Amino acid sequence: MLAFIIIILVIVSLMLVASILMQSSKGAGLGGAAFGGGMGGLNSVLGGKNAATFLAKATQYLALAFFVLIIIINFLVRGSDGNRSIVQEQASKGVITSSSTLPRPAGIDIEEPAAPVKE
Repeated sequence: MLAFIIIILVIVSLMLVASILMQSSKGAGLGGAAFGGGMGGLNSVLGGKNAATFLAKATQYLALAFFVLIIIINFLVRGSDGNRSIVQEQASKGVITSSSTLPRPAGIDIEEPAAPVKE
C-alpha cells in the first residue's frame, strides 16, 4: 500500500514540475521553448488563451494532490510501529547500558576521561 502511494507521489511530482515549467512567465519561460519557441508554440498545442488557465489549474490540482499524498504517507508511516530504531526499542525496555560497562577493544589503550575540576 505504501509503495503504491509513493509511486503515485513520484508521478504527481513529475507532472507538477512539468506543469510549472511549461507555464510562461513574463519572459515567455520554458512553456514556449518546449513547443517550438515563442508563445505561438504553446498556444497552438494547448489552445490559445486557455493554455495559461489550463496550466494554472493543473498546477493547483497537482499541488493539492502532492500535499494530500504527503499527509497520507505521513500517517501510514507514523502508524506502523515497525519503523522504530534499535535504540528506541532498547530504551523502552530499559536495556541501554552505559559506555563504562562495554568491553574494551583488545590492544587499544583508552584513557579514562579526567574528572571535571570543581572550583
